[in-house]
Amino acid sequence: MDLGFTHIDYVGQLQSQILYQDCLYAVLPSKHPLAKQSEVSLSDLAKTELILLDEGENSLTRAAFAKANITPTFTYEIYDDYTILEMIRQDLGASLLYENFLDGLALEDLTVRHITEKPFRTIVLAWKNWQTLPLAAQEFAKNISNHIHD
Repeated sequence: MDLGFTHIDYVGQLQSQILYQDCLYAVLPSKHPLAKQSEVSLSDLAKTELILLDEGENSLTRAAFAKANITPTFTYEIYDDYTILEMIRQDLGASLLYENFLDGLALEDLTVRHITEKPFRTIVLAWKNWQTLPLAAQEFAKNISNHIHD
């Protein structure tokens, strides 16, 4: 593999370039009591039925709750973002989902709120060695960087 998109905390010895920050947002059924608030806290969310986007050991959601010293109960742990949206539509709970995923989706029937603690991940483009990276991969990396930073 020549290039990869990853979280900055998992780059290790690879070279990388920061692309953007991807915030978590609370996604709630429109009739949920927290949907009336302009912003929700992790403490508020911990008191409701939660659907975890299962990211394995690298879960930003779990890390955000741990950093806030809050232990939520996750009613469901699901691997697929779209499945989570459908579960929220069926009023099975609320979830924390990434801005990059939510951007551009038709979510009129759901409520999306900022989270007070503003959990986020920094997304980077990573590679082993720029000097040995194929020219096509270098051009791709430059185009991605230019597109994101414009």
